[in-house]
This record gives sequence, C-alpha cells and structure tokens, in this order.
Amino acid sequence: MNKGLNTPCCFRSKVELPEIQLDNQIISYTIQKSSRARRISLKIDAEKGLQVILPARAKVDVDEILHEKRKWIQKHLGKFAPHRQYISGETVPLYGVDCLLQVVPAASANRATVIYKDDIFAVKIPTNLKPSLRREAVRASLENWYRREAKRYIPPETARLAAKFGFSYQNITIRGQKTRWGSCSSHGNLNFNWRLIMTPPEAIEYVIIHELCHLNVPDHSARFWSLVAQFCPNYRVHVDWLKNHAHLYNLI
Repeated sequence: MNKGLNTPCCFRSKVELPEIQLDNQIISYTIQKSSRARRISLKIDAEKGLQVILPARAKVDVDEILHEKRKWIQKHLGKFAPHRQYISGETVPLYGVDCLLQVVPAASANRATVIYKDDIFAVKIPTNLKPSLRREAVRASLENWYRREAKRYIPPETARLAAKFGFSYQNITIRGQKTRWGSCSSHGNLNFNWRLIMTPPEAIEYVIIHELCHLNVPDHSARFWSLVAQFCPNYRVHVDWLKNHAHLYNLI
C-alpha cells in the first residue's frame, strides 16, 4: 500500500472533499459506500489519499471514526517519508534542489531562526536548548520558513499564469494538506499545499495550471486533460514525477 501526497491526477475537483483536522494536520478524505463491505474500513492510497469505505446502508459519524484512528492514519500517511534527524549535514529540498542543512547553536538566539542563502539553510538555535527539543525546534522553524516562502511565491505565480491563459479565480490559500498538492472549490477558490515549494518550479507551474483548469472543468474527463495539455503539453512528465517523488516531501 502506498502512502503520501496524492498525485495530481486525483486532485479535488469543484466537488469539495471533506476534511478533518487531526492534531495539527488537515487531512482530506473520500467516502466510498460499497454493497460488498461488511464493516467500516480505512484505506490509504497514493493516488486517492485517505478513503473511508462504508457498508452501503451504514449510518456512522465518520469524523469520530477518523479521530479514533488518527494515530494509524498519521503513521501510514508519512510511512515512506524520509525520517530526518534535522542535524547538520542533512539536506532539505527547495525548488527541487537538495539544500545543505546547518544547525548552529548561538548564544544570541532565543528561538530557532532560519537563514537561507546559496542553497544552504542555516538554522540558529539557542545554546541552552535541550537536545531532546532540538529536532522539533529545527523542523518547526523550517516548516514556518517554507510556509512563508510558499505564500511569497505561489500567489503571484498563480496570478501570472491565470492572466496568461485567461482564467479568473477568487482567493488563494496556502494550506498544509497531507494528501493533496492542491484543490479548487466550487466558489472559484484555490488551495495549494505549502510543500509544493519543495518541488521544481516546472512541477509547481503544472499544479497551478491543473487547478486553474478545474475552474472550467470540475472533473478529470478527457475534456479536462485536453485543456491541461493545451497549457502544459508535457503534463504527463510532471504527473509521473510528482507521483514518484511525493513521499519525499513530508516533513516528518
């Protein structure tokens, strides 16, 4: 069973997928009713994300079930992500490039701060920070940096592509979905995963085009893919790349 971020070909259409917040993670899921199902079950698939499979006539509180199973869900969603220690010498990705991580204890630092330059992430941490707390401090500071960078890069890039190809949308939100690179709502709002900023610029462009096309075609029909191909002729290359590399882009 594959786990991790969903591949682009299964992004959410204008029909909103339900979401649930488990601890600090926002997770999208689908509900599938099956006449063959004898009991409630959960499945995690690389292409479809988290699936809740119910007997055809079952009446249950799905959110309650997901909260009860949150440890299992979180474990399997991130199972194939690299388990970083967040110590000097490791690498973390930015725009498809593996950047060197340097963790620098500094007497002047009262919290973990990130400085990025020339493909190097230098994270300053307080010298008196307990070793048991260092990993999470470095990880959290990097995530905050990525989120800010995503908010800086993705909205103007979306605006540029929308103007170039003649699309009109409402709002853009940068989120932390666990199983989606992006989504498009029925109200014309676009959501993008901050982890996109780790992938190459051409992959980011494809994801943006994918969601812009959903403004016109809500499903994944031949008409939809024809529209995507009109603006991104080699989209299949990016679909395959994202599918094969999705598991690398969870900060675990």
